[in-house]
Amino acid sequence: MGLKNNPVGQGLLMTFFLVAYGLGNVLLGPVGDRLGPRKAMSIALIFWTVPLLIAANARTVTLLYAAMFILGAGEGLHYPMLSVFVKNWFPREERGKANSAWLVGQMVGPAVGMAAFAAISAVYGWRIIYWLCAFLSMASIPLIWFFTTDRPQQNRWVNKAELEHITRNETLDTGTERIKTGTAWRKFILLIKNPDFCCCAFSFWASVSMVGHHVLAAPVSESRSRLFLGENGIFLFAAVLLRSSGID
Repeated sequence: MGLKNNPVGQGLLMTFFLVAYGLGNVLLGPVGDRLGPRKAMSIALIFWTVPLLIAANARTVTLLYAAMFILGAGEGLHYPMLSVFVKNWFPREERGKANSAWLVGQMVGPAVGMAAFAAISAVYGWRIIYWLCAFLSMASIPLIWFFTTDRPQQNRWVNKAELEHITRNETLDTGTERIKTGTAWRKFILLIKNPDFCCCAFSFWASVSMVGHHVLAAPVSESRSRLFLGENGIFLFAAVLLRSSGID
């Protein structure tokens, strides 16, 4: 398909994925709010299983790019629902731990998966990786559909003591939500005006965008590597400066 020894073509695979993923996070979030996290996450898993199967059987690079774009859109719907689950299922003082569990999974999963997939693809080829990911995605769908609910009040396995523990601060949360009523776009504007969000966003964008540069820089020269590290530092400094400015 012309991707061997073609770093630009290979990079476009991730570009198509990330563009759709970023748009999906913003544009499909309101869809998830309307459907609820259980339905939205199940649909997202189906939505990204299909392009994985398409990619596993792709015979042209155009089809592979299209599959990556659809995959990104599906994951864009899926990711925001994780935060909704945490908000609905954990009291305020435990949400940090719950979000940390998600984040640990996000770090450990790729670290283990990439090493394992690299070894498998070296023996069986790259297509088997898409088949494995599609299988894991399909296996997750019944777990989400049959064993989760949008809220603990809807779950038959949650006892009264657990429900009281989870919902004891619900009144306070509801009062906070009333401040943010309005259209999805208005809520988004309120979000980007939040300096804490902007600080985290700048830091995350800097880290993600520079990872590839560090990898490319390593075999070239130490000075080039320092240049990219400097760029990363500028982004991080901008994040700290923005937060300390108290913009609201």
